[in-house]
Amino acid sequence: MSYEVIDEEQKIAACNVADLTASQAVSFFKANGADKKIGDFTFFWRKTNGMVVLNKDNPEYEDLLSWVKDWLKLPKSKRLEAEQLVGTRAKRDAERLNKCADRREALEEYERIQMHCVDGSAVDVLELIYERSEKCQGFQEYELLMKAYTYGVMQGKRKERAKRKKTCCQEAV
Repeated sequence: MSYEVIDEEQKIAACNVADLTASQAVSFFKANGADKKIGDFTFFWRKTNGMVVLNKDNPEYEDLLSWVKDWLKLPKSKRLEAEQLVGTRAKRDAERLNKCADRREALEEYERIQMHCVDGSAVDVLELIYERSEKCQGFQEYELLMKAYTYGVMQGKRKERAKRKKTCCQEAV
């Protein structure tokens, strides 16, 4: 699948219908119904990188491009408010863009996580969480993730408290 990057900062690209892969075309029909024309699709977004890919063959491409750029510049609270105000035709696109924006935030957070190393004691605790979760009947992967996340929050709070205590003690001296 090849597409032209329109705005690298906002992660907006465009392609022609002929550039779509067979699986993307099938996804379009599943999502929109077999009675729809593939040339009428407005955009899709890629879960791997949060790129919004617009349909260059859509008759409203220029207006759509402008709308998408403006929409993605809005803060989350304004996007959610605006989603309630758009017409039924645009509502679905607004919902999809909001999902894309949420995914982008998650991807950014994931990148931040990748920059932090886990120290030895944390690895031991995570291994313990994993071992105990495996022993439980009806174990769910999301439970393991939630416990690991909670542990990370606890560690972060401990570090912040220690940092404040150190700063406070230095000021008192």
